[in-house]
Amino acid sequence: MRPHAILSGPGGESALGYGGTLYLTSRRLVHLGQVVLSVNLTDLVESSLAGERLLLTLRDGEGLALDVDQPRLLRAEMAAVGRELRR
Repeated sequence: MRPHAILSGPGGESALGYGGTLYLTSRRLVHLGQVVLSVNLTDLVESSLAGERLLLTLRDGEGLALDVDQPRLLRAEMAAVGRELRR
């Protein structure tokens, strides 16, 4: 769980961010707050870091940016869960 997560969609720096709490489950990433978003971890194609922001690319070509505490740890946790799903 990551409280105070800011979710931004396409548009990068100029896009509005939506506050909420981010949850990493055994199958998906869920953002609950001003906007509710659920992403299956199997739909993640790529993740990268830009400062304290985690950038995610989805299978459909869309992208998300997450401003969270400890983004490197979240990325590692997401990778570990993703490996388990692919077994």
